[in-house]
Amino acid sequence: MRLRNILFVFGVFSLFAGSFAASFQPIEGTFIQSWLYAPWADSTWEKEAKYLKSLGVTKIIDGDVAYLNTDDTTQWIALYDTELPDMKSISSDKDIIMEKGEKYGFKVYLGMGVDNRWWSWDLIDDDDFAHFKAAMIHSGKVAREIYDIYHTRYPETFGGFYSVYEVWNHNQFNEGDSLRDLYAERLAAGFNIVIDSLNAIDPTQPLLFSQFATDDPTSKDLVLDGVAQGFGTLRNTELFWTKFLELAHFRSQDKMLPMDAVGGGGQKIDTVEPWTEAYGNAVANSQSKIGYYANIESFAQPPFPFLYDNDYTPLYGISYNSAAPVGRFARQIATAERHVKGIFTFAFSHYHSPNNNLPGFYEVLLDYLTNQSTDTVAPKLPDTLTVVKTFAKNTALSTDGNEVDDRVFKFFWSGEADDHGVWKVNLYKGDSVYAYAVNTRKDMNVPIAEPDSMLFAFYTGRAAEYAYNPRYTGPEEYHFSIVDVWGNETFSKSFALDSVADTVKISLEMERESLYAIPDADTLRHYCTLDSSKSLGSAGILARGVPRSNRVFVKRSPAGWNLHYTATSAGIYEVKVYSPTGAQIFGKKLKMNPGANEVPLPANALGYERFYIRVEIL
Repeated sequence: MRLRNILFVFGVFSLFAGSFAASFQPIEGTFIQSWLYAPWADSTWEKEAKYLKSLGVTKIIDGDVAYLNTDDTTQWIALYDTELPDMKSISSDKDIIMEKGEKYGFKVYLGMGVDNRWWSWDLIDDDDFAHFKAAMIHSGKVAREIYDIYHTRYPETFGGFYSVYEVWNHNQFNEGDSLRDLYAERLAAGFNIVIDSLNAIDPTQPLLFSQFATDDPTSKDLVLDGVAQGFGTLRNTELFWTKFLELAHFRSQDKMLPMDAVGGGGQKIDTVEPWTEAYGNAVANSQSKIGYYANIESFAQPPFPFLYDNDYTPLYGISYNSAAPVGRFARQIATAERHVKGIFTFAFSHYHSPNNNLPGFYEVLLDYLTNQSTDTVAPKLPDTLTVVKTFAKNTALSTDGNEVDDRVFKFFWSGEADDHGVWKVNLYKGDSVYAYAVNTRKDMNVPIAEPDSMLFAFYTGRAAEYAYNPRYTGPEEYHFSIVDVWGNETFSKSFALDSVADTVKISLEMERESLYAIPDADTLRHYCTLDSSKSLGSAGILARGVPRSNRVFVKRSPAGWNLHYTATSAGIYEVKVYSPTGAQIFGKKLKMNPGANEVPLPANALGYERFYIRVEIL
């Protein structure tokens, strides 16, 4: 599907040198980790900078600055040249990212250190709260040192600070107002220690942080045996962040950019919107000055059975994250745009960059951001699937760390094809994926390549008390599928596996194609935020400032709201207005002349502070 000649009205863009088309949606910032970029040659940096700028990236977050391991709580490790007495420097990676940021024109935000005991702390506990406050005091010391070093050397490149302490929807959020509020008060007290330190260093420097939440349908406002059950519910999480933001002394330059958790598995693509909205409600209800942005996860974590040791699926190189298919990533962007001021991602360079992955991921992503184009060409199945019965060594299944022999089916294939590249192959039994393989990336210390083989265990030599149930139960029906970098999937007709034969060749025939489509509501990507309290004559466009093009804007007049549209040619145009949920609430066809045209919109009987407008030439 190609969205032809469509222009969206919006109020959420900062201009990038005026060079982007009116429909371009930027990714404003990305995270990057030093273990990836530290070995890069200058030529790699040159290409990476071009890729990032083509997406609209102007900001880079590198949180890997310092850490305290749980096994040695006396020695902090620094990834820059430190003189703090309790810190030991093991690299100068921050010099690299700051130098490259200056060379290529990026703002760089640096972390302030993390005490890794954080993941076991419960701020309701007095001792854990004391440790947290001490850690935040230490963050202030690190902030002072990295500011003195890097702001002095790179004053135009140093963008600010990033707090590495990731907050999740703790089960304490469900224990009623008193404990939830106490948790918020103590978290805010820690953040205020850092904010006070930053104000003493340079009150103009922003602070960024990124929290996450798990959507747990089993969570309830329930306490059993004195323990709150499950992750914090949606409602309780919104109340928590409202309280926290009321108490934390954030400034207007600070940014909250929650992870959408779609990559990590905490959210599903269809559950992320209410949580995104809840964070926005918390910002609005608290009247915090903080800016609300999104941190979109651009990776795909293996499904739970493939990630963890269990009685069904052994680990055969499939426990690592892959790049997210671009169709899913596009839906995440579209969802976030309905609620936030700007988009960050974790993390382009790691998952979608041609420096590290198949170039098709980047090509399709750029086409979507630039033209809102989707990929409608499904991949071609391999001609032949070869299945070999063999053995594989597996230490993951051994209780004592020794290798064990597993009997496996090893699958080989060739001849698959896609216009942008193959991301993944699946072996289905019924509706369940029994085995799969994804493309390899350079950061896995292997060449970048499409998947070409996978293993499927049917017997494991693991100790009896931990033995896996063999997944092969006879010559049942299986399906093979292939998925491209957008997310389109092609399925084979069913075939049987025979555990007796040592080698079998299977000719694959296509059964069906499944194109990954973006729902209509998610194509309404750009929005207007209108302030009905503004006096007449106000442009009323808020959020990130001016429209990205003079062709469109919305203005209030004595008669109501008006769309001002500068047409490039005469013709019949259709103007549609949509609610925040994607429902069409107004539509009108009219003739427009080249130049300025004015279209009356329904007086904000629209009933929304935010809505979407789409103009299409028929």
